[in-house]
Amino acid sequence: MVGGEEVASLELILRHVSIAIDRAEFEGQSVRARGEIERERLRSALLSSLSHDLRTPLASIVGAVSSLRELGQSMSAETKADLLLAIEEEAVQLSRFVANLLHMTRLQSGDIDLRHDWVDLADVLQVAVQRARRMRSAPQITLRVPRGLPMIRGDAALLENVVFNVIENAVKFSGPVAPIEAQLTMIEGRLVISVTDEGPGIGPEDQKRVF
Repeated sequence: MVGGEEVASLELILRHVSIAIDRAEFEGQSVRARGEIERERLRSALLSSLSHDLRTPLASIVGAVSSLRELGQSMSAETKADLLLAIEEEAVQLSRFVANLLHMTRLQSGDIDLRHDWVDLADVLQVAVQRARRMRSAPQITLRVPRGLPMIRGDAALLENVVFNVIENAVKFSGPVAPIEAQLTMIEGRLVISVTDEGPGIGPEDQKRVF
């Protein structure tokens, strides 16, 4: 027969098991909630970055094509080559925007999983800078990355795209000769990516709309 002390011990064990189950369920809900928050933040960032940028490459392509069609016979070979190069570069940019839209659509449908691989931010920054240097109007871009920095968990492709968008924005508003510096540093235990340019900056009236 089971004594009173044994029954009490069993009840105590069952209470601890029940608490552990409830705690595990709560932690699972918290993880799912954090995942939804991450998806919502990424979705908002994509919408913000694509809201006006889609019009820019389309306008450039249409303008270059119109110039070639209307004035092509009187243009020099060098001018025609420049316009064709502009069309190619803007088409590549437009393709990237469309790819971002597809990512956003997948996020809205819940059909995308954010990766949490080990990522070397130095490699991410280097790839983004190399892409930016291939832009037609890219000024001098300096890259500063110290050695021995730790890796992080994240999605390398999405991180690289975010960094490239920031550098591209700096190129757009800095002009063809103003220098740009991309840097990775460790500040108070955190890895910080910074992009510095000499552009006009964001006006006080628009700062509250950013970030």
